[in-house]
Amino acid sequence: MCVAQWQSSFPPQPNGGRAWTEAGKALIYADEAQRIARFAHECPDIETGGDLFGYWTHSGAPMVSYAIGPGRSSRHHPTSFYQDADWLHDQGVRLYDRHGLQHVGQWHSHHRLGVNLPSAGDIRTVVRGMAARNWSRFLLMIATLPPHSDSPVMQNYYLVRPDGRHRPVRIQVLNGGSPFRTRPDEPREEPILRPAEGVHWRPGPMTPPARNRVATFPGAWFATEPGKARFRRIATDLEREGMACRIHLSGDGRGLRLSLPDAELLLGADFPASPPQLLSGARADGIAWTPSTNLVDWYLSWQAGAPEPARRHGQTDGERPSAAAPSPTPGAANDL
Repeated sequence: MCVAQWQSSFPPQPNGGRAWTEAGKALIYADEAQRIARFAHECPDIETGGDLFGYWTHSGAPMVSYAIGPGRSSRHHPTSFYQDADWLHDQGVRLYDRHGLQHVGQWHSHHRLGVNLPSAGDIRTVVRGMAARNWSRFLLMIATLPPHSDSPVMQNYYLVRPDGRHRPVRIQVLNGGSPFRTRPDEPREEPILRPAEGVHWRPGPMTPPARNRVATFPGAWFATEPGKARFRRIATDLEREGMACRIHLSGDGRGLRLSLPDAELLLGADFPASPPQLLSGARADGIAWTPSTNLVDWYLSWQAGAPEPARRHGQTDGERPSAAAPSPTPGAANDL
């Protein structure tokens, strides 16, 4: 059972010596895990798969912020799956350029084979790919289907080392959707045809028992439901404006740093009650801010040197125009 072919254009991971000793879990947004379950459910008799994008926490745990499925040129067989190489490459470049997300893992299904462990071929493929990039860690997820269609899809997550050693990790699910997913469907991705009703998942039998859960980002504004909704709107607005943006955690883990074309913004722990801070010595004197101010309008006003945010019809973060950018043509690069 083989996983996807590898591409070589993704950026290197930061090597972390603590990754193997401390990281006993993988984090994933609930909607991304459900999306994987639906893709697996589409193929009850052949393997399917995709890739996982996100970042690594300070303790070396993978945070899965975005999961892609098979591209339209993928190859599916009863005991192997080969990802659409162009689709994987383009999505990897797009997610890194727009959001700074790294390629942290892959997933594929063993459908109804009853095998919850990665095969020797799976591990060899991952190890070869890691060696080509000098990566120190990689997440591999195996999804299995139950014998009956109304039973949950099993998801087993493994952390893999460069020497091929691997171990299962716990799954910590973050409620709701990923703020990085601004559109539900991708034209170059295989469609999900079966209805969502009745498709659900749970941790597979290889998953270690859960520990007492603690808040992932205690005190962070973006960990609340209103904060996640606001961040999703910000990501959507950046997409509509065609702005590249890389996002990082602040040093205290309670805020976000946004690297934009002309400045770096800090959205601190008390955002949006307090305005964004311009780093690197830049100033925003005279640019008005209230908790309902649209962040992208505020940034554009600063870029233009305007004294007031260029309000589009008086709209706030929650009231931006609904018109989206033109839909990408199938086969063309999708640009967030």
